[in-house]
Amino acid sequence: MKMETAKIPSLEQLQEALGARLLGLAAFLNISLGDTEGNSPGNRALRLDTDEYGAPWDMELSEIEVRRYRVGRMLPFLYDYAYHGKRGADSTLSWSEWRGDYDDREVFKYFLSLTAEDGIVNIDLSLGDIIAKDQLNDMLNRADARQLLDSGEELSISDIALLANMNEKSVSNALRAEGDHRLVSADGEHVENAEALRWLRSRRGGFKETTISNFSEKSQPDSLTYAELAPFIQDRLKRLYPDGDEDVCLFGKAAKVLGWSSKRVYAVTEDAGNIRPEDCEALAKALRVDVSWFTEQVMCALFPKQMALVMYRREFEIESNDESPSIEVRLTEKGIKNGYLDIPADHALFFPEDCFGGRGSQEKGVEIELRYGGTSRMTDIRRKSSITISPRARFVSYFNAIQAKPGDVMKIARLGDRTYELLAAKEQTGAGG
Repeated sequence: MKMETAKIPSLEQLQEALGARLLGLAAFLNISLGDTEGNSPGNRALRLDTDEYGAPWDMELSEIEVRRYRVGRMLPFLYDYAYHGKRGADSTLSWSEWRGDYDDREVFKYFLSLTAEDGIVNIDLSLGDIIAKDQLNDMLNRADARQLLDSGEELSISDIALLANMNEKSVSNALRAEGDHRLVSADGEHVENAEALRWLRSRRGGFKETTISNFSEKSQPDSLTYAELAPFIQDRLKRLYPDGDEDVCLFGKAAKVLGWSSKRVYAVTEDAGNIRPEDCEALAKALRVDVSWFTEQVMCALFPKQMALVMYRREFEIESNDESPSIEVRLTEKGIKNGYLDIPADHALFFPEDCFGGRGSQEKGVEIELRYGGTSRMTDIRRKSSITISPRARFVSYFNAIQAKPGDVMKIARLGDRTYELLAAKEQTGAGG
């Protein structure tokens, strides 16, 4: 029997959901605390341009820069942890004190409670449908469930359902299954940590074990997400320019190399949103990494929609559709050189949800079959960045055989539920499935 799974929202969707709550809060503050002299405390709280926006409802959700606020800055970290099981060894989030009075997790929870659908954001801003979806609370609940698993504590059936990306009924049915598929519970409601982890690992897809990014292992990873950028910069600067234990957070030596103030260096090690495009070259040189690579990571993390349009403008002329029998992508010079087939992340729905993995060798998804050049390979698909996915398999020999050039069109056709064919446009005449 096929078990029901929930569709995972994108980070951009959650940023808009958070933006809706922020606008509702600002509108409430304006209405309840404003006066007849034009004072708008809600606009001031959100640092909105009152001259440009007379009221929060004049704004589009896409115009809200949620990273300006603490709850917005912590969102990418919560998202990576909740949905992809990824966190940095020295993450911005207070992982060691997950439920402290004023740590990031609790502040985020308080904000969601304050701005609930039946709370103070229930003002006519035409945002009710977005808030009612409650995707942000779902993300927080998934992060809580993962924290229980990672800390060795007992889990409830609902916790396991969130981690497995299944509904609770399907998980409850596993209590009556046979063999390795059975989930053992003493009371039918709670499961010991080791048993929960065993059962989750036995699932073919839907569950990802937590991985901790340790940037000291590599001088330059393949790519970095928004949540990984600041920890990567912090780790590199601490190792390359150590100030001593007493000044470990001041980055005095790094500041001298960059010609910046220590305060400015500290800011970019805490939140990648503080990096300006013009900072990329100097930062890359100080970090001793490739300038073009680092600039690409920063720009893709900070401006994912805009960078996707720049890098994949041809693909976005074709509407992404998970029911389509095929998609087309264009080869890049870097992809050909390294044997990668980079695909716009907007085409993710074209592939099975459980086939996606992270960059590390221990972060693999469930493999699909990919046929090309008279051969067949089993591979999962990596989420390389917020705008790019790519089969883990490399195609150096194949690209050489077809004499691939930058700009060549590659067609990926779906032959079955987990079987795909990769074909260059120059091969397509007379080619069979």
